Amino acid sequence: MGLGKRIRIARKKLRYTLRELADLADITNGALSLIERDYRNPSDETLSKLAKALKIPFNELKAAD
Repeated sequence: MGLGKRIRIARKKLRYTLRELADLADITNGALSLIERDYRNPSDETLSKLAKALKIPFNELKAAD
């Protein structure tokens, strides 16, 4: 399973919309959409923000990539 799919599943588990998670991670909706579709690999900084917003340890999210 790709990183984008894992992020999307975690987002839906928390019942966040794409916009809500993007706002929490301080990134654009478009950027998050590209990440979730595996068209863009997020930087470690962005991945850290997403992990925090999704309540997932950074290393766990990163290691699964």
